[in-house]
Amino acid sequence: MSDPGFPLAVQSLLNAVRSGSREGILAAFAADHVIEDKSHGPPSRDLRHWVDQLLSNGIRSLRVMHREPVSDGLRLVILIHCQNGRIDGPLYWKVLYTETSVYNLSIETIEFKNVPEYVREFVVATNIGDLSSILRIFTDDALVNDEFVEYIGREDISIWARRSIIDRQLGFHILRLFTQEQRVVVSVSATGKFDMMGLPDPLILTLYFSLSGNGIAQLIILQNVQT
Repeated sequence: MSDPGFPLAVQSLLNAVRSGSREGILAAFAADHVIEDKSHGPPSRDLRHWVDQLLSNGIRSLRVMHREPVSDGLRLVILIHCQNGRIDGPLYWKVLYTETSVYNLSIETIEFKNVPEYVREFVVATNIGDLSSILRIFTDDALVNDEFVEYIGREDISIWARRSIIDRQLGFHILRLFTQEQRVVVSVSATGKFDMMGLPDPLILTLYFSLSGNGIAQLIILQNVQT
């Protein structure tokens, strides 16, 4: 798997992690590298220890959910799905690099702050491609409007979720959130396996949730348009 537009040094690191190659990960770093992983307890600054910990549960998939430029590098939002079922992330990876290698990697956990339970569960289930969990979050008579097409009830929503989320490997990274009683508006950066021709990068969507006591009663998805 490749990530279009990524620098060679960053792509080499991501590919090595995806393939579970210890030697490949080590080779992606410069000799005078700096690494700081603050996502699992006390910060880890030893590259070999970090690689062993990273690979200890096996790598099923690594997804880049969002990216933005920083001075001398990129800040990535990473989600790792392990072979044992564990989900590691979402994580911020701040990657500084030269043309040939990564010389600084800083990792932090992203916290879901003030995100209502059903919205958080929907985003997590979407990101790991868990169809049954997605459907369980919606009420029996829920309505979804995506790309100006309505889907009403679990049967229709199941068809929509499989086609638009599972088959496209859709993923969301929360950028902003606004809540007002049972209404929640979430701005997300969206990634997935779909044709980006003519679409902005990053692709920003707004999700309009209406919640009830037992799940999501309505979800409207619209693409943000820059004016």
